[in-house]
Amino acid sequence: MGPPGSAPWSILLELYLNSDRCMPLSLGDIALLTGIAPTTSLGWLDALLTMDLVAKESDPGDRRRIHVTLTPHGTEVTEQLLSDLGRVFAHSCKTQ
Repeated sequence: MGPPGSAPWSILLELYLNSDRCMPLSLGDIALLTGIAPTTSLGWLDALLTMDLVAKESDPGDRRRIHVTLTPHGTEVTEQLLSDLGRVFAHSCKTQ
């Protein structure tokens, strides 16, 4: 998946942070929020889709617009990554 701050991690984190809002994120929203070029975002989203971490669906009001959400598996993986990162951070603070 890559280290924290990498493109796939950034995408998962933005989707996770947005998951309790009622409006799903579009491909354009993800590119804007992560600072990742839309074409690069699309490539990473396809990879995350293959890993069953995200789901894509067409906007019923505008077929050109695609909404992206975390799958239950994607939520679980993101929460585990955040937990692991928290443990690493806590450990590094104790050793300094």
